[in-house]
Amino acid sequence: MNLNERIFNELNNQGRKQCQLAKYLNVQTNRISEWKNKNVKPSEKFIPKIAEFLHVSENYLRTGEEINKKETIQFQQPLFTQEDMEMLLKIKNLSSTERKEVEQFIDFKKSLEENSATKKYNETVKKFTTSC
Repeated sequence: MNLNERIFNELNNQGRKQCQLAKYLNVQTNRISEWKNKNVKPSEKFIPKIAEFLHVSENYLRTGEEINKKETIQFQQPLFTQEDMEMLLKIKNLSSTERKEVEQFIDFKKSLEENSATKKYNETVKKFTTSC
């Protein structure tokens, strides 16, 4: 069974329709029809969303095989890096007033980043100050 056959087999097994998949992917229904009738492969960018819609893994869609869940666990990255943990410990040791100041500083930095004019200004300043 190839990729397209697996997609339409899953749609059929789940009692779902091509138009539902098209709506989920935000594409015209005729694109889904091409995958089925003309055996045109879906673009690689759609595979994650198709897998999500069908509640199957991307690997299953591509190969027909499921990856053993125990095997995938060893490849997952930890929630926090060592550097993150060190920063959290530093924050933990601050007084509530100091924590509030750190929080305000973070909010301030975020607002600067969100402001594209400020971001462009900072890039320009950096360019001129480091070009010596």
